[in-house]
Amino acid sequence: MNEYVFCPEFAPSHKVYTMKDHPGVYKLVVRSKGAVRYSTLKGDTWEVQETHNYHEPYDAAVHVFYLRDCWLKDGMTLKMYYRNRTRSKFCAEVGRYAYTEFVCDLSDVREENELIPEICDTGIVAEKSEEHPLTDGITWTEVTGKDKDGLPMKWFYFTVKHGKGTFRAGTADDGTLPNTAIQTVEGQALAVVAKGLNVVGATNADFFDMFSDNHPSGPVIKDGNVITNGDSDRAFFGVDKTGEPVIGDFRHEPWLKGNMKEAVAGLQRILKNGEFGDVWPGERFCSDRHPRTAVGITAEKDVFVFIVDGRLPEHSNGMTLYDVAVKLKELGAVNAINLDGGGSSTFLVKLDEGFKICNFPVDARTPGVVGIREIFNTLLIVANN
Repeated sequence: MNEYVFCPEFAPSHKVYTMKDHPGVYKLVVRSKGAVRYSTLKGDTWEVQETHNYHEPYDAAVHVFYLRDCWLKDGMTLKMYYRNRTRSKFCAEVGRYAYTEFVCDLSDVREENELIPEICDTGIVAEKSEEHPLTDGITWTEVTGKDKDGLPMKWFYFTVKHGKGTFRAGTADDGTLPNTAIQTVEGQALAVVAKGLNVVGATNADFFDMFSDNHPSGPVIKDGNVITNGDSDRAFFGVDKTGEPVIGDFRHEPWLKGNMKEAVAGLQRILKNGEFGDVWPGERFCSDRHPRTAVGITAEKDVFVFIVDGRLPEHSNGMTLYDVAVKLKELGAVNAINLDGGGSSTFLVKLDEGFKICNFPVDARTPGVVGIREIFNTLLIVANN
């Protein structure tokens, strides 16, 4: 039987939110001082487990409970189990099992839509922006800025005006058969240029199993042919057979199946019809700051392909998914999808002297020393001329 240690400072803050679509239910969000695998909340006559708890950061774990309104008046006991005592100084002092007691603060109940900005908005603002033309209707932009704590930020994006260019799913040597070959972003771009297409820019695309067989996580479609994962429910960006840019998935938009010309998959649909989408702050992947790659589409069908550098403290400190969604929304996007990021995020531009990586892929670690990861597929921007 595990013995829990009473620790009043274990969970120093909590907030209560109303649920717009569920009258009589409240969302309780508790922050703990360390990483936790399991937590339960107990009142006088009830006990619930948390709903979201996926790999929280060790310094700001987020724990979510859904409670009936009548339970909020009870005194509560919160029990938490630390993931690993050796990784937390606080945990090493109190042990792996701790609990605290508190009463919900009902003097500051907020609406649910206030939750995500409070946790995930790092207050990033642009200080300098430089736009560079590539060809008619296609530009690339470099932005420097700071977050609310004054930490440096660097991000980039392509703008492709509707009808001024198209997109192609790049693969190693532009292969069209199912395989697990990998290649750098530049290598995949050059393979398409060799076939006569005017590639003016490129980024990485889908998540892939880099520790095993390099298989991508979602569908890959080239020239109307499914290369792999044709039955996947993963969201994707691409162009349909009429040439229109699309963000969708085959589960929610089954009519897209068989009607896509090009597609590369991502994961979270971070903007949906102008509203914030899958930017859930209870998941470390969403609320931690990382290098990111994303694509947004405006109501007019203009496309932005966006990359932010991260994990390089003196250069750029990455974004949460909410941050990325905010920046794309500021540009005018109404729908957006998150692609693979981290060490895969690569922003390749065709300049007069040839292709150049304009961001600092984190695999290089040091700004100015560029290293590129070999990946399964890319998103290639192809000019009309």
